[in-house]
Amino acid sequence: MKRLPFVLFCAILVCACYAQEYLGMAQRFVEEQVSKESGVQVDSLQAKAEAGDVEAARRLSAYYLSRGKDDAASAFRWAVHAAEGGDAMGAMNAGICCYAGVGTAQDDALAAEWFEKAVRLGCDRALNPLSYLYAEGRGVKQDLTKALQLAELACQREVPFADERLAEFYFKGQGVPQDLDKAESILKLHLEKFPGDGSAANFLAGVIQAGDAGRQRRHEVVDWLKKAADWGEPAAMASLAQAYFDGAVVEKDDAMAAAYTQKAAAAGVPGALGSLALFYFQGTGVPKDVEKAISLCRQAMAEEPDSALAYRNLAGILSESAQSDAQWSEVEQLLLKAAELNDAEVMLELALEYSSDDDMLRENVPAAIHWCERALQAYPDAADLHCLLADNLLKSGDDAGTQERAYTHYAAAAAQCYPRAVRMLARAWAEGWAYKQGERQPANPEMAAVLETTARELEK
Repeated sequence: MKRLPFVLFCAILVCACYAQEYLGMAQRFVEEQVSKESGVQVDSLQAKAEAGDVEAARRLSAYYLSRGKDDAASAFRWAVHAAEGGDAMGAMNAGICCYAGVGTAQDDALAAEWFEKAVRLGCDRALNPLSYLYAEGRGVKQDLTKALQLAELACQREVPFADERLAEFYFKGQGVPQDLDKAESILKLHLEKFPGDGSAANFLAGVIQAGDAGRQRRHEVVDWLKKAADWGEPAAMASLAQAYFDGAVVEKDDAMAAAYTQKAAAAGVPGALGSLALFYFQGTGVPKDVEKAISLCRQAMAEEPDSALAYRNLAGILSESAQSDAQWSEVEQLLLKAAELNDAEVMLELALEYSSDDDMLRENVPAAIHWCERALQAYPDAADLHCLLADNLLKSGDDAGTQERAYTHYAAAAAQCYPRAVRMLARAWAEGWAYKQGERQPANPEMAAVLETTARELEK
């Protein structure tokens, strides 16, 4: 492909924000409950729960939560049963179900109510998700002061992830003035107490990088990312892969980039399989293997059908050897799929491809207009894109409405001193299809001459 570059990951950055995923935290809570069971006897537990044993009901809710969507309704039913009987962890499980929409409709307000009840009943683990809901104003009126108090209380009670939650307040400046040094201090103390916490180490790398001295401390950032990756944090693996690939933070090392991409793929990082395909296709950091690259892209498409990267990269790989109409058709369909998944660069590529027969796809003016308009949503100030859309509009017809739309886009490009757009405005005034305040203007050779002179000046 001539214009569209391949992509390594979709949006992998050295962690600039912690943004703890509370569903993952809740899943660990459930797993802890289930791990304490030495062979769950479902029939026996159910009999006890139906007889009013709230602990049995809570154990059933955890068991069914661990089984996924197939038993979601049972998970919620038994969680509520336990909570109504006064079981704190049952209330926590009910809140998880409402928050995640497991076995019941997703409802942040109900989740907050169940988490509040869990706290009242003595489940400190509910402090973290409750703090998050108050901080974000989800299901409750936003209250940053209360959110911060809940986070501080969770820290005092040594709730897992509470230190990271509190550090996030100082990192974002939520409820307190932003204080990156404070966030860094909280995280380092946490890691002294709990070495091996990959998510906290990854967050710490992001906090350090975000500081004023982030660039000077880039080696420290990388060191924490390496620790996070060694401790199993997938986001750190992806960040390191990008860092070694770009060579901006550390010395460029394609073999290390490929190795960390492989680790990220094994850890299930979205986009990692499609990125790994790029290494094998180009023989960067690994032996060149085009068939393996294609296979990895197809695997990524099967496992991540909503990720644009694999479709985009496979289109690039196949376009290198495509010759027949069928092969070009597959490339086109892959690009269309990536664009439909909101890859803005692919939208721009399609707009260019459909605008002429000069490259790999046949000219298709309606499609060019469609993808120009979609691409402009992502790049509203792109003068060349405004001009391209206007060109295609004129190809599509010469009625007054179409000409007015074209003129509007040429004017948007001309406002950014784009010479060709200024020249097209000159043509519009010369031919009598210029518009001013929504009104079509008569031909004006003098105005056309001024604009033509302006265009020549801009081209110098």
